[in-house]
Amino acid sequence: MFATFDADGVARGNQILTADRPAGPYTEWSEGPVAPSDWDCSGRTLHVDDAREPWIVFSHDWTQIGDGEIVAQRLTEDLTRPIGRPLVLFYGSDAECTRHFFRPRVPGADFNHVADGPFVHRLRSGELLILWSSLDGHGNAIGVARSETGRIAGRWLQQLQPLLSRDGGPGMITRTLAGQLLLGQHHPNEIGHERAVFYPIEETYKSIRFIGQHPG
Repeated sequence: MFATFDADGVARGNQILTADRPAGPYTEWSEGPVAPSDWDCSGRTLHVDDAREPWIVFSHDWTQIGDGEIVAQRLTEDLTRPIGRPLVLFYGSDAECTRHFFRPRVPGADFNHVADGPFVHRLRSGELLILWSSLDGHGNAIGVARSETGRIAGRWLQQLQPLLSRDGGPGMITRTLAGQLLLGQHHPNEIGHERAVFYPIEETYKSIRFIGQHPG
């Protein structure tokens, strides 16, 4: 399990846990956080590249730096430690469909852009996507970025319009036992009222789209 932990006096960090079954109990697997210990991080996922090298892809939070970042960090084969330096893939402000807002929590920042909840998905065509969340005029929205090279290092191109804009949580893709792709998220994005929802989707050559009526 890739999990985020928060405590007074320390940065919010991503760590890897292990268990014998999904219900736990879980114990620490990685040797501490797998991102810089002074970074506030969240929204993490595993990506294994074509060379079978594992990466954790996560968000470096806007609450610390103003313009949030989506970041990739290579890991050791056994997922216990980071290797090398983290690689910034793109910023919250890179997508035209996002909006900034003012929040005086980050000294020196003129504005804030959210970049949260990345999820990496490889299309059958070979194209590499990242689903991620930011804010638009309707609240929290899911955007899509596509790697120009097909590799995690990018360059990452932002889809002009959000995939989903109805103030829900970050999205991730799963597949049913029958092979149907589903986009999952929590909705609404309101503490205490969130519920898991799943939307049937299909792949295009360079992106994904909803099957049937767009959920809004």
